[in-house]
Amino acid sequence: MASKRTEQQQLPACSHSACAAISSVSPTYHSNTPWALPKLLQARGLKPACSGELALLAAWRSPGGPPTRRSKSVPEVCCAQRRGLVELCPLGGCAELGDKRRLAKYLKRHGLESWAPLTFFSPGELTLHDVESSTLWFLKHSRMERNEGVSVHLGSNACYDAWLAKPESEQQDHIAQQEVPSLLLDSAERKLTLRIYVLLLAACEISEPTDSKSVVSCCALARKEFVCRAHPLQYRALDADPARHIHSTLDTFAGVEGRWSSVWPQSQAVWPEIRTMLQQCLEPFFSTFACSHSGLDGIGALGFEILGVDVLVDTSLRPWLVEVNQGPALLPIRGNPEASAAREAVLEDLLKAVLDP
Repeated sequence: MASKRTEQQQLPACSHSACAAISSVSPTYHSNTPWALPKLLQARGLKPACSGELALLAAWRSPGGPPTRRSKSVPEVCCAQRRGLVELCPLGGCAELGDKRRLAKYLKRHGLESWAPLTFFSPGELTLHDVESSTLWFLKHSRMERNEGVSVHLGSNACYDAWLAKPESEQQDHIAQQEVPSLLLDSAERKLTLRIYVLLLAACEISEPTDSKSVVSCCALARKEFVCRAHPLQYRALDADPARHIHSTLDTFAGVEGRWSSVWPQSQAVWPEIRTMLQQCLEPFFSTFACSHSGLDGIGALGFEILGVDVLVDTSLRPWLVEVNQGPALLPIRGNPEASAAREAVLEDLLKAVLDP
């Protein structure tokens, strides 16, 4: 029998820039997002990185405050001193989805507006169209999230009057959106807002070590187990009470109840259509998302973003895309261990997708 070879063959070093970077980077991270990432990263053996150090993972936002308070003039650029091989993309990269007016225009431009409730880019258009005057209408600030900047009105005329009463400098920041017809309610007759978490990924692919040009490929992963949020009060179509129609943020409004989709009876029936809706609505955005992912100057980096997609469902189990939240809050909620565990599970799935082997 031939003897086994005992000397290990010396393999040539890979000249691909990403491979070189992975071999040299230490297991560290940068993080300043409103997520409970440090706990999960440290459990994986990662340590906080120093400013200027290239980390394995970076979830770092530029200054300017949360999306609800950020001025249009504040640029969203990734901090040059807080970079990572795997990094959170600049918040502005998804502004076309997070801004409600831009989202409505994006859907219309791609022939996808039927997935969303009837929306007017400017509430002033309500007087120019023959719209139902006895249904609920929402006046929404285009850039605010977490139910901020939203009011509900019985009839299009009331919505128009509320918009007209705002200072002229603020009117351009609002849209008008009609309530979804024949809403599916929970067993307690409350409105249900579904929060679907979607992970966007953008990866630089370099075909040859000597090729300086890279192609960015994108994909979207929707988390099948989502959160069903019941509004505080029973639904009343003729009562424009925000607690019945707007309030759905768990850590902001009393009485909002959140539960896993696994305990919602309609979950399995509605999921295929939700997946179809998300696929059709997000695929045209991939080219824009690819442009927002600059990579690390020759390193084949992976960029990611978490979106919180709010969906309503009608009695025919048809989903409706209401809005998209950029960088949703995923911090633990004091006094609500179930919701905190749900948010941590979302982050665990994120790290499994972008970091774990």
